[in-house]
Amino acid sequence: MYNLNRYFHYILLLFFVTAVNIDSQAQYESVFGKFEVDEIKGCAPFTVSVRFLESCANCNDAIFYEYNYGDVDGTNLTSHTYTEPGIYSLKIFFTSGQDSVAIEVSDPTPPTFDIFKCNNNTIQVSVTDTNFDNYIVNYGDGSSEVTVDSSSPTAMHTYANSSTRTVSVRGINDDGFDNCTSGTEQINPVPALPAGAITGLTVIDETHVEINYDLPENVLYQLYIKPNNQGAWQRYGNRFFEIDTQTLTSGLRLNDNFYCFMLRAYNPCDNIFTTPSNEICTSILNLSTESDVNRLTWTTASPEVNFTIERSDQLSQPVSANANSYEDTNINCGTEYCYQLVAHYNNGHTSTSASVCGTAFSNTPPEGPANVATVVEGQNITLSWSGTAGTNEYNVLRGNNNTFESLGSTTNITYTDLDLKTEEGPYCYRLGTTDECGNSSGNRANAICSIFLSGYFDRENTVHLSWNEYTGYENGVASYIVEKTYPDGRSTTTDVGSATNYDNEEADDTEQVVIYRIIARPNDNFANSNSNEVTIIKPNNIYFPNAFTPDQDGNNDTFRIHGKYITSFTLTIYNRWGELIFASENMEESWDGTFNGKLLPLGTYAFVAEMTDLAGQNIKRTGTITLLRR
Repeated sequence: MYNLNRYFHYILLLFFVTAVNIDSQAQYESVFGKFEVDEIKGCAPFTVSVRFLESCANCNDAIFYEYNYGDVDGTNLTSHTYTEPGIYSLKIFFTSGQDSVAIEVSDPTPPTFDIFKCNNNTIQVSVTDTNFDNYIVNYGDGSSEVTVDSSSPTAMHTYANSSTRTVSVRGINDDGFDNCTSGTEQINPVPALPAGAITGLTVIDETHVEINYDLPENVLYQLYIKPNNQGAWQRYGNRFFEIDTQTLTSGLRLNDNFYCFMLRAYNPCDNIFTTPSNEICTSILNLSTESDVNRLTWTTASPEVNFTIERSDQLSQPVSANANSYEDTNINCGTEYCYQLVAHYNNGHTSTSASVCGTAFSNTPPEGPANVATVVEGQNITLSWSGTAGTNEYNVLRGNNNTFESLGSTTNITYTDLDLKTEEGPYCYRLGTTDECGNSSGNRANAICSIFLSGYFDRENTVHLSWNEYTGYENGVASYIVEKTYPDGRSTTTDVGSATNYDNEEADDTEQVVIYRIIARPNDNFANSNSNEVTIIKPNNIYFPNAFTPDQDGNNDTFRIHGKYITSFTLTIYNRWGELIFASENMEESWDGTFNGKLLPLGTYAFVAEMTDLAGQNIKRTGTITLLRR
């Protein structure tokens, strides 16, 4: 029990023999009866008193303690306190020879013990310590202490009621001094043992399941098992108490069978199993990955509430308690998904299956984009379509009728076709789609053509516009918007509904240039499509007479150049010899047939008119004008 290398030899050296009476209460004699001590066993700190049975002189002056560990002067010492556990040999040298007695000092650590509740306010104390020969139990209710032997260290006691008591246990060896420290524990006796609860279980792998408990204190429990919820309940493993989690491994084949579990409280006083707990079962979850679907099936007993499918990306799907399968179609090709089945019971108890994993795949060609917008900007057309950038690969094709050529591939959801002759007509496209699984949609069945706008201005000052119907939206065009913009940035819009033509009377003589564009607005929440721009330039209507009669009769008396939207103007008139006879920079100014105030003779005169209009057009008119008389 103790390390003999730690023996301390206490030697009493006798130089003069005399009779000394140290302790009249000493009762354990030495080997040869030359002295005795009051105690030979006890817990540290342990004090031993010596009484000499042979006469000696000045014995006190010859006592030395802790031999080989440093002598201690023993003058007038009749006792010694041992502070360290061990087995010691106390020796004294007399004239007639040496004598000794063995001293055993035990560890003062309180003994360990368990208390288990039984029915009828009864408890069982079970000592688990092995350091002492006997143990003294105090039940804390004023009843007599009970001593139990280490070979059968259990004791039962019935209390008068369920009040809280403090039970203590201390050790004592045979022939030992009762000075050891007690271990204590409080206990609340109960009239009847309470049921424990299995709060949850999780299948770890094919042979391991972790079970979580909620167990009242000081109650023993036995776990029961029922394979596939069939037959009678069977005991599983040893009894236990006051644990939160337990991992079961023995005899389980969790991929082939599901197991139901239950607890029963154990009454050790009467050796009977009493109150049952709730029941909870494992689940066998299987995953089959098929094209466009991850199919889950399971085998278990139906829970009290429902199931939940838990997916590794934190998606959660409730399922009926009577269900045994689920099809997950909310998946992306090439992505690995892991699933667990959680069965929900009353009081929040759960059973979680082992995790099953699989990579989703698809053999179904992807659909082309549902919505495609085309925006014409100058000589470029930008396509944008519904989708997620980086998910699929898109092949952009351009052509007419059934002849299309690839412009290239992209994983973006926009593409700009450059350097086109957008003023000549629409451009048509198809979008081929390849998904992350390598499935290709081929070319989109229907070509999507950009909106091409054409227009002209008639003699009645009306602009006539027409354009092609846009077919790039899944649910069609909600309306077409005619956008009219002036060079200074002012703009107006007109919603023309589903029409594909529009007539606009232009009565404003101050604006020569008007820019038109068509905007297609979809029924879906998607981007608008824009046509090319059409610039309408109203005619400047330059005209002039070829003869005039400056006779002051109020009819055709002067020569003048007429026109609209002119921003700069010069007019020069020459006689037949090339002499300049008239010049003006004011279009409103006319020539009255005179030069230096004198009426010129009849004849033909040459003119040159140079102008610039609001559209920036440079205009030059030359000709002759005949001066007539009546």
